[in-house]
Amino acid sequence: MRRIFGHRSEEMLRLAGSTVRNVSRGVVGISLVQSFLAGLGFLAVGIPGAGFFSFIALVLGIIQIGPTILFIPIVLWSWTTLDTTNALIFTAYMVAVGLIDNVLRPFVMAHGLATPMPIIFIGVVGGTLAYGISGLFLGPIVLSVTWAGYRTTVLRHDSGMGVRLAELDERTTRLPAGAQNAGVKGVKRVPALQTF
Repeated sequence: MRRIFGHRSEEMLRLAGSTVRNVSRGVVGISLVQSFLAGLGFLAVGIPGAGFFSFIALVLGIIQIGPTILFIPIVLWSWTTLDTTNALIFTAYMVAVGLIDNVLRPFVMAHGLATPMPIIFIGVVGGTLAYGISGLFLGPIVLSVTWAGYRTTVLRHDSGMGVRLAELDERTTRLPAGAQNAGVKGVKRVPALQTF
């Protein structure tokens, strides 16, 4: 890594560590909360096998499929067995539980990282699809380190170019000694280059 990033390799290693930590919190942590709340709802309405369904919701959340495909048949089952009021309350509760990951995950995963959330999300989904559970962490690490390397390279190039343009601008607009007057013959002021 030192060959690629030079003196910034320690920073990139810290970025990789914080990316793993945030992805763990975002994916595994939110999936745990979501499956726990779903399990409470399952127990409250008396769904048989509530613990098993909670575990399936956890697994579906971790592998990025989402527990909604599990919640839909359970909600439909509740409408056939519960009275209308309880089924309506259970449906509203399960919709809220199903949306928890959409609301909380972006905040948890992007907290403290300079990498934009869409890059982390693409890394999580793409890594999971390509490499399974290990890609869940590998994808965001690769993309966040690549993003940081890209930003470093572009910013270093841009800032270096800006300094060179400013120096060039200073040299081209400087008048020779004694030619400060615009009326001096033979000295033409060169327009300044614009820096971006």
